[in-house]
Amino acid sequence: VLVPDAGIAGLITISGNNNDGETVGITVPQNAVPGTYMVDFLSQVNTNYGGFYQVSDNVDDGGGISASGSITITAHNPNNKTISGTFNFVTGPSPGAPISDVFDITDGVFDLTYISTDDF
Repeated sequence: VLVPDAGIAGLITISGNNNDGETVGITVPQNAVPGTYMVDFLSQVNTNYGGFYQVSDNVDDGGGISASGSITITAHNPNNKTISGTFNFVTGPSPGAPISDVFDITDGVFDLTYISTDDF
């Protein structure tokens, strides 16, 4: 299940979680256009496109932010608030995270209508 949120610092955040306490998500700018974008939150080179993974299962709480990978926007209609595409990324440890595992997130897909904070 994807749960979108738009309007925070001009970004659209798309995330999903499961019953095992895992959350995977991506961020893209509200004005994103179709194309493929490299993600690398750790280097701070391109902070408009990124991915994150978090696990909170009372065994290995932690996760990471995207260190490499890509997000492909296949379609985005800001007027209708629809966006679709694919993503994949490898995480590095988040600063201050209690574990330093690297996670490989593959075959991500999104196709949804999002809600802007302006709609509330």
